[in-house]
Amino acid sequence: MCRTDAHLTIPTCAFAQQSARRQAESLLGEVLAEVEPLDASLVEARVGEVAEELARFERGR
Repeated sequence: MCRTDAHLTIPTCAFAQQSARRQAESLLGEVLAEVEPLDASLVEARVGEVAEELARFERGR
């Protein structure tokens, strides 16, 4: 089922949402793999980068 967001003309479909979720899970896995050797401030910075990348990806859908 698709819907159109008010600020977008591109339909956002369940498939795209699932794809975004899989990408987010993959990126989270990368972050978790990096966590052990890093301190908390570096982890927070990386999580912020991942969140920004996911937001850009979702806006592009």
